[in-house]
Amino acid sequence: MATTYDPQILRKFAERLYRQAEWMTARCTGLGFAGGLAGSMIVGWLRPALPPGLLLWLIPVGMVLGYVYGRDRGFYLRLEAQRTLWFVQVEENTRPQLKSAATNPQGEVR
Repeated sequence: MATTYDPQILRKFAERLYRQAEWMTARCTGLGFAGGLAGSMIVGWLRPALPPGLLLWLIPVGMVLGYVYGRDRGFYLRLEAQRTLWFVQVEENTRPQLKSAATNPQGEVR
């Protein structure tokens, strides 16, 4: 079976990337919260003499790290979606030129 070019597949891929990018910051911030909470619990269990207030600082630190990572990852996903759509647009813009170049003045296809 021969594979043919289908721009709709690339458009669907770009839409999927945009949907992933929408939730990436919130998802990573939530994971940062969970990681900070788990880290504070583990450190509290290993070092019970530390004050609990000191351990709770791991939660916002985890959230900030998760937010920054998620924001950057979301940007990368949007950039990749734009790059994909750009490829589709370039192909659509150059296809008529390729067809006209493939025919000679008598209308015969080379």
